[in-house]
Amino acid sequence: MITPMTKPSKLEHEGDLGREAIADLLDQIAAGLRSGTLDLAAGGESLRLEPAAQMRLELQAKRKGDRQSLAFELRWTAEPRLIIEANTIPEANTITDPGQAPELGPSPESIVAELRLDAELLGTLDKQRLYRLAQLLGLDGRSQMSKAGLARVLADLDHGAQLEHQDLLVVALRLDITDPKALTQDELVERLQAALAAR
Repeated sequence: MITPMTKPSKLEHEGDLGREAIADLLDQIAAGLRSGTLDLAAGGESLRLEPAAQMRLELQAKRKGDRQSLAFELRWTAEPRLIIEANTIPEANTITDPGQAPELGPSPESIVAELRLDAELLGTLDKQRLYRLAQLLGLDGRSQMSKAGLARVLADLDHGAQLEHQDLLVVALRLDITDPKALTQDELVERLQAALAAR
């Protein structure tokens, strides 16, 4: 993944590109929208956006004689996220080329293969995270599924190895585990397994 960036807060680009190059760029944007992380680069600068589940879309297409145009704009408000202290987040792999797409898959520290959550607990994760789990597991038809549908299908799959530390913290809070951020990864998994067994 790309290390989170705070600058610049705005990135603009205008120039001539071939039709195929533009199609490739739109494919990358679509993939970023689906995964919930959109990394953009232009002129040696990079910007990371985190698309919300619901956005405002403005689309305008024009044709006047030989001149044609298509313009669209997406706007959203960042969704609140669980705040985690820096020392609890697995170290990210920095990509030297900021235009390269982020790697998929959890870091080795986040693998908890033996843990399985039911649909109710999976439903505590946001839809972007559920979509990403479905993407990692190669689930067909995921883009047409509701959040509840994704949670139901994922509950029947071996999803434990794809869970990340942030996922575990969200589920721990749902299970009323006291101060989960103070626990090590192993302690957190142990508490989660005990809580799941008691359900």
